[in-house]
Amino acid sequence: FTVNQRGVTTLPYSAYCVDRWVTYRASGSITAGGVNVTDGNIFQKLEPALWGSLVGKTITVSVMLSTGTVKSDTVASFNGTSASFPTSNCSLGITDAGDYTLSVYTHGTIRAVKLEIGGVSTLANDVAPSYADELRRCQRYFYRLGPRDGRYTALLNGYSYTTSQARLTAFFPAPMRTAPTVSCDSWPTLYVGDAAGKNIQLTDSTQVSTLVAFGDDAAGTNCQGILLLVSLTDAGLLRYAPCLLRSNGTVNIDFSADL
Repeated sequence: FTVNQRGVTTLPYSAYCVDRWVTYRASGSITAGGVNVTDGNIFQKLEPALWGSLVGKTITVSVMLSTGTVKSDTVASFNGTSASFPTSNCSLGITDAGDYTLSVYTHGTIRAVKLEIGGVSTLANDVAPSYADELRRCQRYFYRLGPRDGRYTALLNGYSYTTSQARLTAFFPAPMRTAPTVSCDSWPTLYVGDAAGKNIQLTDSTQVSTLVAFGDDAAGTNCQGILLLVSLTDAGLLRYAPCLLRSNGTVNIDFSADL
Protein backbone atom coordinates (compact mmCIF):
# COMPACT_ATOMS: atom_id res chain seq x y z
CA PHE A 1 0.00 0.00 0.00
CA THR A 2 3.00 2.31 -0.41
CA VAL A 3 1.97 3.86 -3.75
CA ASN A 4 -0.73 6.49 -3.50
CA GLN A 5 -0.59 8.53 -6.73
CA ARG A 6 -4.08 9.96 -6.15
CA GLY A 7 -2.99 11.40 -2.82
CA VAL A 8 -5.90 9.87 -0.91
CA THR A 9 -5.91 10.47 2.86
CA THR A 10 -9.47 9.42 3.77
CA LEU A 11 -10.97 6.31 2.20
CA PRO A 12 -13.68 7.17 -0.34
CA TYR A 13 -17.01 5.35 -0.04
CA SER A 14 -16.66 3.37 -3.28
CA ALA A 15 -13.71 4.41 -5.46
CA TYR A 16 -9.98 3.91 -5.97
CA CYS A 17 -7.83 4.77 -2.98
CA VAL A 18 -4.17 3.69 -2.88
CA ASP A 19 -3.01 2.41 -6.25
CA ARG A 20 -4.76 -0.75 -7.52
CA TRP A 21 -7.16 -0.92 -4.55
CA VAL A 22 -10.83 0.01 -4.67
CA THR A 23 -13.10 0.64 -1.70
CA TYR A 24 -16.62 -0.71 -1.38
CA ARG A 25 -18.90 1.13 1.04
CA ALA A 26 -15.80 1.76 3.08
CA SER A 27 -14.62 4.25 5.63
CA GLY A 28 -11.20 4.73 7.13
CA SER A 29 -7.92 6.45 6.30
CA ILE A 30 -4.42 6.06 4.90
CA THR A 31 -1.84 5.96 7.69
CA ALA A 32 1.91 5.46 7.95
CA GLY A 33 1.21 1.85 8.94
CA GLY A 34 -1.02 1.04 5.99
CA VAL A 35 -4.70 1.28 5.10
CA ASN A 36 -6.94 1.65 8.14
CA VAL A 37 -10.34 0.17 7.23
CA THR A 38 -13.09 0.79 9.78
CA ASP A 39 -16.11 -0.20 7.68
CA GLY A 40 -16.84 -1.90 4.36
CA ASN A 41 -14.04 -3.57 2.45
CA ILE A 42 -11.32 -3.04 -0.14
CA PHE A 43 -10.67 -5.09 -3.24
CA GLN A 44 -8.32 -5.38 -6.18
CA LYS A 45 -9.26 -6.30 -9.74
CA LEU A 46 -7.07 -9.02 -11.23
CA GLU A 47 -6.09 -9.42 -14.86
CA PRO A 48 -7.71 -12.39 -16.65
CA ALA A 49 -4.34 -14.01 -17.39
CA LEU A 50 -3.42 -13.98 -13.69
CA TRP A 51 -6.83 -15.36 -12.72
CA GLY A 52 -6.49 -18.16 -15.27
CA SER A 53 -3.08 -19.11 -13.90
CA LEU A 54 -4.66 -19.81 -10.50
CA VAL A 55 -7.30 -22.28 -11.68
CA GLY A 56 -6.71 -25.80 -10.33
CA LYS A 57 -3.79 -24.65 -8.20
CA THR A 58 -3.27 -24.61 -4.45
CA ILE A 59 -3.35 -20.93 -3.50
CA THR A 60 -2.75 -19.00 -0.30
CA VAL A 61 -4.01 -15.55 0.68
CA SER A 62 -2.34 -13.66 3.54
CA VAL A 63 -3.05 -10.37 5.28
CA MET A 64 -0.46 -8.57 7.42
CA LEU A 65 -1.66 -6.06 10.00
CA SER A 66 0.31 -3.05 11.19
CA THR A 67 1.21 -5.03 14.33
CA GLY A 68 3.09 -7.55 12.16
CA THR A 69 0.47 -10.26 12.70
CA VAL A 70 -0.13 -12.37 9.58
CA LYS A 71 -3.40 -14.19 8.97
CA SER A 72 -3.51 -16.69 6.11
CA ASP A 73 -5.62 -19.41 4.49
CA THR A 74 -5.06 -22.00 1.77
CA VAL A 75 -7.42 -23.43 -0.84
CA ALA A 76 -6.28 -26.81 -2.20
CA SER A 77 -7.64 -26.52 -5.75
CA PHE A 78 -9.08 -23.20 -6.89
CA ASN A 79 -12.20 -23.78 -9.01
CA GLY A 80 -11.82 -20.58 -11.05
CA THR A 81 -15.11 -19.14 -9.80
CA SER A 82 -14.87 -18.28 -6.10
CA ALA A 83 -13.04 -19.10 -2.91
CA SER A 84 -13.31 -18.03 0.73
CA PHE A 85 -10.44 -17.48 3.15
CA PRO A 86 -12.04 -17.14 6.62
CA THR A 87 -8.89 -16.68 8.70
CA SER A 88 -7.59 -13.77 6.64
CA ASN A 89 -11.18 -12.67 5.98
CA CYS A 90 -10.66 -12.51 2.21
CA SER A 91 -12.33 -13.93 -0.88
CA LEU A 92 -11.82 -14.45 -4.59
CA GLY A 93 -14.80 -13.95 -6.86
CA ILE A 94 -16.26 -12.71 -10.12
CA THR A 95 -18.51 -9.65 -10.03
CA ASP A 96 -21.73 -9.20 -12.01
CA ALA A 97 -19.69 -7.01 -14.38
CA GLY A 98 -17.28 -9.89 -14.99
CA ASP A 99 -14.37 -8.48 -13.00
CA TYR A 100 -12.03 -10.93 -11.25
CA THR A 101 -11.48 -9.68 -7.70
CA LEU A 102 -9.53 -10.29 -4.54
CA SER A 103 -11.57 -8.78 -1.69
CA VAL A 104 -10.31 -8.04 1.82
CA TYR A 105 -12.92 -7.70 4.58
CA THR A 106 -10.47 -7.35 7.47
CA HIS A 107 -10.94 -4.23 9.59
CA GLY A 108 -8.01 -2.48 11.22
CA THR A 109 -4.76 -1.18 9.75
CA ILE A 110 -3.62 -3.46 6.94
CA ARG A 111 0.04 -3.30 5.98
CA ALA A 112 0.13 -5.84 3.16
CA VAL A 113 -1.91 -8.47 1.30
CA LYS A 114 -0.44 -11.36 -0.69
CA LEU A 115 -1.97 -13.86 -3.11
CA GLU A 116 0.38 -16.69 -4.08
CA ILE A 117 0.48 -20.17 -5.53
CA GLY A 118 1.39 -22.82 -2.95
CA GLY A 119 0.23 -24.01 0.43
CA VAL A 120 2.47 -21.87 2.67
CA SER A 121 2.27 -18.14 3.35
CA THR A 122 5.55 -16.37 2.65
CA LEU A 123 4.34 -12.84 3.42
CA ALA A 124 6.08 -12.59 6.82
CA ASN A 125 9.44 -13.36 5.18
CA ASP A 126 9.11 -10.92 2.29
CA VAL A 127 11.59 -8.07 2.03
CA ALA A 128 9.74 -4.81 1.50
CA PRO A 129 9.96 -3.90 -2.21
CA SER A 130 11.48 -0.59 -3.17
CA TYR A 131 9.08 2.27 -3.79
CA ALA A 132 10.49 2.71 -7.30
CA ASP A 133 9.66 -0.89 -8.22
CA GLU A 134 6.19 -0.67 -6.74
CA LEU A 135 5.52 2.64 -8.50
CA ARG A 136 6.44 1.19 -11.91
CA ARG A 137 4.15 -1.79 -11.34
CA CYS A 138 1.30 0.52 -10.38
CA GLN A 139 1.91 2.82 -13.35
CA ARG A 140 0.95 -0.07 -15.63
CA TYR A 141 -2.60 0.77 -14.55
CA PHE A 142 -2.57 4.45 -13.56
CA TYR A 143 -0.28 7.43 -14.10
CA ARG A 144 -0.76 10.92 -12.74
CA LEU A 145 1.01 13.82 -14.46
CA GLY A 146 1.22 17.30 -13.03
CA PRO A 147 2.92 18.40 -9.79
CA ARG A 148 0.79 20.48 -7.45
CA ASP A 149 3.48 22.97 -6.60
CA GLY A 150 1.67 26.17 -7.55
CA ARG A 151 4.02 27.02 -10.40
CA TYR A 152 3.17 27.17 -14.10
CA THR A 153 4.23 23.87 -15.58
CA ALA A 154 4.64 22.52 -19.12
CA LEU A 155 2.91 19.12 -19.06
CA LEU A 156 2.99 17.94 -22.69
CA ASN A 157 4.81 19.00 -25.85
CA GLY A 158 3.88 18.75 -29.52
CA TYR A 159 2.98 20.92 -32.49
CA SER A 160 0.05 22.87 -33.87
CA TYR A 161 -1.68 20.92 -36.66
CA THR A 162 -3.98 23.80 -37.59
CA THR A 163 -4.52 27.26 -36.13
CA SER A 164 -7.02 25.75 -33.67
CA GLN A 165 -5.72 22.20 -33.19
CA ALA A 166 -2.66 20.87 -31.44
CA ARG A 167 -1.17 17.38 -31.42
CA LEU A 168 0.55 16.59 -28.15
CA THR A 169 2.45 13.49 -27.07
CA ALA A 170 2.38 11.83 -23.66
CA PHE A 171 5.03 9.20 -22.97
CA PHE A 172 4.64 6.99 -19.91
CA PRO A 173 7.35 6.01 -17.39
CA ALA A 174 6.17 2.38 -17.59
CA PRO A 175 4.18 0.62 -20.35
CA MET A 176 0.47 0.79 -19.48
CA ARG A 177 -1.83 -2.23 -19.65
CA THR A 178 -3.76 -0.77 -22.58
CA ALA A 179 -4.42 2.64 -24.15
CA PRO A 180 -5.51 4.76 -21.17
CA THR A 181 -8.42 7.09 -20.73
CA VAL A 182 -7.42 10.70 -20.10
CA SER A 183 -9.00 12.91 -17.44
CA CYS A 184 -8.22 16.15 -15.65
CA ASP A 185 -9.53 17.61 -12.41
CA SER A 186 -9.84 21.08 -13.99
CA TRP A 187 -9.57 21.41 -17.77
CA PRO A 188 -10.11 25.21 -17.77
CA THR A 189 -6.81 25.68 -15.93
CA LEU A 190 -4.94 24.26 -18.95
CA TYR A 191 -3.66 26.28 -21.89
CA VAL A 192 -2.11 25.46 -25.26
CA GLY A 193 0.71 27.87 -26.03
CA ASP A 194 2.87 28.31 -29.14
CA ALA A 195 6.28 29.78 -29.88
CA ALA A 196 4.77 33.20 -30.65
CA GLY A 197 3.34 33.51 -27.16
CA LYS A 198 -0.26 32.71 -28.06
CA ASN A 199 -2.12 30.96 -25.20
CA ILE A 200 -5.55 29.42 -25.71
CA GLN A 201 -7.53 28.16 -22.75
CA LEU A 202 -9.27 24.79 -22.71
CA THR A 203 -12.87 24.53 -21.54
CA ASP A 204 -13.71 20.84 -21.03
CA SER A 205 -12.79 17.21 -21.75
CA THR A 206 -14.58 17.10 -25.12
CA GLN A 207 -11.67 19.05 -26.61
CA VAL A 208 -9.20 16.24 -25.96
CA SER A 209 -9.13 12.88 -27.76
CA THR A 210 -6.60 10.13 -28.43
CA LEU A 211 -5.37 9.88 -32.02
CA VAL A 212 -2.83 7.09 -31.71
CA ALA A 213 -1.73 4.73 -28.93
CA PHE A 214 1.86 3.50 -29.16
CA GLY A 215 1.60 -0.14 -28.11
CA ASP A 216 1.90 -3.70 -29.29
CA ASP A 217 -1.35 -3.56 -31.28
CA ALA A 218 -4.21 -1.27 -32.33
CA ALA A 219 -5.72 -1.45 -28.84
CA GLY A 220 -2.51 -0.06 -27.37
CA THR A 221 -1.56 -3.15 -25.35
CA ASN A 222 1.56 -2.39 -23.28
CA CYS A 223 1.05 1.24 -24.24
CA GLN A 224 4.21 3.34 -24.10
CA GLY A 225 2.56 6.63 -25.01
CA ILE A 226 -0.32 8.33 -26.81
CA LEU A 227 -0.76 11.12 -29.31
CA LEU A 228 -3.51 13.51 -28.24
CA LEU A 229 -5.55 15.83 -30.42
CA VAL A 230 -6.60 19.05 -28.67
CA SER A 231 -9.33 20.98 -30.52
CA LEU A 232 -9.64 24.58 -29.33
CA THR A 233 -12.59 26.95 -29.43
CA ASP A 234 -10.31 29.80 -30.46
CA ALA A 235 -7.92 30.04 -33.41
CA GLY A 236 -4.60 31.81 -33.59
CA LEU A 237 -1.89 29.18 -33.21
CA LEU A 238 1.02 29.25 -35.62
CA ARG A 239 0.44 26.27 -37.90
CA TYR A 240 3.04 23.47 -37.72
CA ALA A 241 4.87 25.27 -34.94
CA PRO A 242 6.05 23.81 -31.62
CA CYS A 243 3.52 24.16 -28.83
CA LEU A 244 2.91 22.90 -25.34
CA LEU A 245 0.18 22.20 -22.83
CA ARG A 246 0.75 24.08 -19.62
CA SER A 247 -1.04 24.33 -16.30
CA ASN A 248 -1.12 26.80 -13.45
CA GLY A 249 0.61 24.24 -11.24
CA THR A 250 -2.50 23.14 -9.35
CA VAL A 251 -3.95 20.58 -11.75
CA ASN A 252 -3.33 16.94 -12.64
CA ILE A 253 -3.82 14.97 -15.83
CA ASP A 254 -4.65 11.33 -15.12
CA PHE A 255 -4.06 8.40 -17.47
CA SER A 256 -6.00 5.33 -16.40
CA ALA A 257 -5.71 1.77 -17.71
CA ASP A 258 -7.25 0.33 -14.56
CA LEU A 259 -9.40 -2.75 -14.95
